[in-house]
Amino acid sequence: MTGKLTDDRVELVQTEFAQRCHSLNLPVWQFDAAGQVLREPANTDKLAPSLQSPSLQAHIERLASTWTAEDDPQSVELSAGCRFLPFVCRLGSQRLGMSIVMALDHPVINGDGHGNQPLRSPINLEQLLQSIHDDITTCAGDRQTLFQFSDQLASAYEEITLMHTLGRAMNRITNARDFVAMMCQQVLENQPFAWIAIGFGDRDEVVAELAGHVELAGTPPCDRSLIKQNAMQLVTRINPDKWNVLLDSQRSDLPSLINTEVLAHPITHDGKAIGVLIAGNKGGNDSKIGSVEMQFLDAAADFLGIFHENTARYVEQHTLFMGTIQAMTAAIDAKDRYTCGHSERVALIARLMAVKTELGDQVAERYHVAGLVHDVGKIGVPEAILQKSGRLTDDEFEQIKRHPVIGYEILKDIARLTDMLPGVLYHHERWDGKGYPHGLSGADIPLIGRVLAVADTFDAMSSTRSYRPSIGRAKVLEEIRLCAGTQFDPELAKIFLQIDLQAYDHMVSRHHAANAYAA
Repeated sequence: MTGKLTDDRVELVQTEFAQRCHSLNLPVWQFDAAGQVLREPANTDKLAPSLQSPSLQAHIERLASTWTAEDDPQSVELSAGCRFLPFVCRLGSQRLGMSIVMALDHPVINGDGHGNQPLRSPINLEQLLQSIHDDITTCAGDRQTLFQFSDQLASAYEEITLMHTLGRAMNRITNARDFVAMMCQQVLENQPFAWIAIGFGDRDEVVAELAGHVELAGTPPCDRSLIKQNAMQLVTRINPDKWNVLLDSQRSDLPSLINTEVLAHPITHDGKAIGVLIAGNKGGNDSKIGSVEMQFLDAAADFLGIFHENTARYVEQHTLFMGTIQAMTAAIDAKDRYTCGHSERVALIARLMAVKTELGDQVAERYHVAGLVHDVGKIGVPEAILQKSGRLTDDEFEQIKRHPVIGYEILKDIARLTDMLPGVLYHHERWDGKGYPHGLSGADIPLIGRVLAVADTFDAMSSTRSYRPSIGRAKVLEEIRLCAGTQFDPELAKIFLQIDLQAYDHMVSRHHAANAYAA
């Protein structure tokens, strides 16, 4: 990018200076930094013969060769009234080109065409032209700086927009692979590369869902499997403290494989490289990767590192949370050997029904957790009542009926369970209003409560209890069908009858095996 901007600046300066000289009727030759001719004087009727003279051309070329080697070339006089003036085009200390102006102290050129004296002497003309040249050079530099600033501003805007988009997506997307895929596509759309790859190593520090995963967006000029293979190799070689983001052949086969520059930024977690973001085959007018692209992808890689750390912390917290919930569930189930595994099975059915109802993965997860804790209130019910083999007295049944409210009171101050509490409180309500604890009916019962009511009843009928043996599957399903519209939400009953119970049956077998081993 820098080389193109430099060429543009030289072209701008020399073109503008040549036009100024032409307006003053002054011949000008222009050369590149090596002394090669770029532009010759525009022909005029009165000067054409002399400008085309071989001896003049040879003299100009000798001057160009001599002055190209000099830091501060000085004007020379070819003959009385004819001087050659050098004007060097520079960018900082870098010499980019040169213009040679032929100044004639002659009325035909600098006078009014009627024999009058010229308005200024050659030395004053040289000073004037130098001032013009300096002004043009300064203006070109300012214009170039403005263009660069505009490009950087646009790039910064794109970067901020991307980070804002990704930040919002972090609150919506719970699947880590989906987030990485979305980010890969977003970077591709915001940068001039043909393809973007994001790969994670298979290490202990990497979130299990991302371990060994490579996401690729765009169209690389080789087999996609080769990109993924090289990405995984790079992850094992990255040292974030000593990493040159432009790959070379010693670290990767990618540059030679696709015959272009390849950019690779490490993705870090707790100071360790756990992945890599790769970009290749830059398009546009300049195929060279510049600082703007490097900075953009560096920011994207940093964002991926932050996302991974947040995901890892969430996984840790979620694991701890679920471990606590499962320990609580186990404590409840341990009070009654007949209901061992009941909460886990209800949780599974609730999840399956939420998925079948197309409520989404996040809702299905909440329904699953609600199923795990729906009977937590039984911890406040005496074991003698829970395990009683005969018919319960009215007082004993009233104590049983208190467990939804007890469970709600136990869990209500746990923020992460707030939207699951209706399932705990209302899973014994009935569609016809004859349930407990509040006698709600129809759609007044929260959906999560209606789902858990079906799941809880199905598993209760399918399991052996202290007061009766388990009921056969066909009879249980028929009972669910018959109670649709009275005990159960009729639509949810239909949905339940459509779910695949294979996973449930596997869980039942596992629980039976565990109970037999414990006995």
